[in-house]
Amino acid sequence: MIAEVLPEDKVDVVRRLQAEGRVVAMVGDGVNAAAALAQADLGLAMGTGTDVAIEASDLTLVRGDLRVAGDAIRLSRRTLRTIEGNQFLGLRLQRRRPAGGGGPPQPHDRRSGDGAVQRRHQQPAPATLPGPGHLNPRGPRSPPCVDTR
Repeated sequence: MIAEVLPEDKVDVVRRLQAEGRVVAMVGDGVNAAAALAQADLGLAMGTGTDVAIEASDLTLVRGDLRVAGDAIRLSRRTLRTIEGNQFLGLRLQRRRPAGGGGPPQPHDRRSGDGAVQRRHQQPAPATLPGPGHLNPRGPRSPPCVDTR
């Protein structure tokens, strides 16, 4: 932790730490800290600070209490893990879908004794998608329902 840095030296300190291979988090609340907040790997602005610092930062601590910075970082990491898990699950489910689009996942291919692939329950993909009429429950030619009450 480095504190009490002169305003003109803040960006230089952040760059020097990054050149050493460190991940740098910068906390600031004023115009003098804005450039260093933008340069840092993680810029934390105090919610009670200036608009310039808030715009330059990656995260704003609304309460203006530095003690909640650790909570914010932990929450961010947990959120990222949730997003990554959802993406992984989505990709796995997408891989199980048939090539034609919707419908339930098809059984896996089975190899017969001679090495040929047998496909079970394979349905041909529709040639065209249904037109907009399928959205209107009263039929494709009837006007949409409008409640004028």
